[in-house]
Amino acid sequence: MRSWVRSIRSFARRKLKMNVNRDGPRFLPNTLSPTDFHALDENAQAAVCSTLERAIEDAIEFIEVEHPKCKAEEPGSSMIYGSTGGIAWAYMRLVLQSSALNLRTDLQTRIASLLVAHANTCLPPSPPSPRSGLNCGQIGFLIHPTGGATLALLLHYSLGGLRPMSDTELSHCIEILRTMSAAFNIPAAAGTSGEEEGFDAEPLNGRAGLLHAFLLLRKNVPLEKMDPTLRELVDDALIGEMVRVIVESGRVGAKVQPEGMRMKMPLVWRWTARPEVVLLSAGHGIAGILLTVLQAPPSAWKPYIEEILETVDCLVDLQMENGNWSVGVGHPKNDLVHWCHGAPGFILLLSHILSSSLPLDLSPTRRDKYTISLSKAVAHTWERGILTKGPGICHGITGSAYALLHSGEKDRALEMALCATEWRALEKDGKIRRPDGPSSLFEGLAGAVCMWADTLCVLKGHEEQVIGFPASLDVGTALAHL
Repeated sequence: MRSWVRSIRSFARRKLKMNVNRDGPRFLPNTLSPTDFHALDENAQAAVCSTLERAIEDAIEFIEVEHPKCKAEEPGSSMIYGSTGGIAWAYMRLVLQSSALNLRTDLQTRIASLLVAHANTCLPPSPPSPRSGLNCGQIGFLIHPTGGATLALLLHYSLGGLRPMSDTELSHCIEILRTMSAAFNIPAAAGTSGEEEGFDAEPLNGRAGLLHAFLLLRKNVPLEKMDPTLRELVDDALIGEMVRVIVESGRVGAKVQPEGMRMKMPLVWRWTARPEVVLLSAGHGIAGILLTVLQAPPSAWKPYIEEILETVDCLVDLQMENGNWSVGVGHPKNDLVHWCHGAPGFILLLSHILSSSLPLDLSPTRRDKYTISLSKAVAHTWERGILTKGPGICHGITGSAYALLHSGEKDRALEMALCATEWRALEKDGKIRRPDGPSSLFEGLAGAVCMWADTLCVLKGHEEQVIGFPASLDVGTALAHL
């Protein structure tokens, strides 16, 4: 099994390349017309569902042929973002949704078999290296061994014991999470405490990423079924303490904001990889951190809710006239419309805050402010969301469609999801390019499969089976207005 350190270095190289505009447009002109599914006749509805079902099956065929050959995806790695672990994660979701999706019996059986095969290849995950000087910036769900351990535990405790672990493997995975939990308070920036500079709470690598993993375990595994050691890691007391540390870090980070901040946010976090910038959106930024915190039990975040909402107020004030956000304060790029940077990540946050499922008592003024901001972000994502980086969810077409689905824009989301099913033709015509990780959960088709499956759940009247945007809005799923 490849080391997690090598996987992270490979991921970092890919991220650098992904942020380069390869002399082409970032998006295609949107000439789509929103599809009102319920206005279609029965035959047309069946055809739409069949298109999405075929897209899922076609994507699985592509993944099974191409993933083993793709060195960039590090076959055999448990990393969720871009490797085998993420493919297993997507297949696990399909198995969980099987009753709602009602796919062909032979396809459902194959998906379950492939899930076990991929899990056997990448699990249990390699432990973090003691030589790495593990800290709070190396514990996130998507990039680090946290994700593989979480996947292994979910497969062990759920799905009727589809992939049970031995006692030794179970202890190994719990020990990985215990090690990550111990690193939660270890500073990421040399010479500082974790709170002194407000560093590395971000979702991909940092504290919010570990919190998200623990919340996923809480959501999907009854506490009484858990091993006692695991139960201690994810109980209310520890979750509350994790939220407290993240908030306190943001408070201190707000006192040492870089020059050029346009306003004083109550909570500010930075990433050690870009300390001169306050990143804003869902991947490495403030919106993603707040989104994770607000999916914790309300008792964990209610003591800080006014600071949280005042920070959201500031984020909304930073929205540009066209409805988008820049990558960050101190960063010049303002044309990205991705989950990781740009409007789609903010759509997830605002949709969750405005959802009736969240016990928030917003003032009419604040609710109007957030609703207007969400509407502008949705319009911009619809206009510029047919992205040329492929069909994936991080910076591809289904990421835009997912944001629209969560906002309640079902007609637009469906049309964009259907557009993404044409990825082969779009790629052949040179309109979109193949990402470096074409099978992966965030860059490629495994993530698209998740979006198509959630869309099918909505179309077939099983909104309760929607899981949500992977590793971002899949604990407290919010489908506004559904």
